[in-house]
Amino acid sequence: MPENLRCERWKLEPCTPAPPSPPSPSANPTIMDELLADGGRRRFMAYNEWYLSDQPPRFWEFGRSQLLFPEDPEKKQQWIIVKMNATEIAIKSVGGSYIGHGVLNEGVIAYEAKEWEMLTPVKNEDDSWSFKSRWNRWLSGGGYSHGYLDFMPSNLKCERWKLKPCTAHERAIGRRGLRRLKASNDR
Repeated sequence: MPENLRCERWKLEPCTPAPPSPPSPSANPTIMDELLADGGRRRFMAYNEWYLSDQPPRFWEFGRSQLLFPEDPEKKQQWIIVKMNATEIAIKSVGGSYIGHGVLNEGVIAYEAKEWEMLTPVKNEDDSWSFKSRWNRWLSGGGYSHGYLDFMPSNLKCERWKLKPCTAHERAIGRRGLRRLKASNDR
């Protein structure tokens, strides 16, 4: 074993993580009213026309779940915008899970809405929507990997979402999931 030449010694210093940045500017009541119309039920379409989906976890890359898929009526692509306070919302699936900001700036599934799931909505000039976390990052549908959510430092093309209304069929099935309809005459 080579002798210790002072390069295997470490000095430990106490540190505390930086506190989260202050909340984003207030969302005005008109914006909140627009988001919460129709019970807040929306479909989130990313810049590439893929939709935010509440799929069972599919782990592909580094243990991350793919959450964006092409439009497909078989996939759960209906979400509920929940008002958390005067300026922030949470994005909740019809299955009860939330979109959260992970510690590595990845989008994660959370099972309750806490500070990591709080987002400030911003309406862009092109009528798209962006969602800023408390850590000054924007929910992105095309950050680092195709099909995965990330939180990016700037509000650019991939961070702009088109909010689509849910169809009458999607509203009717709500929490129950997809059902096969059968005629009353058993055909």
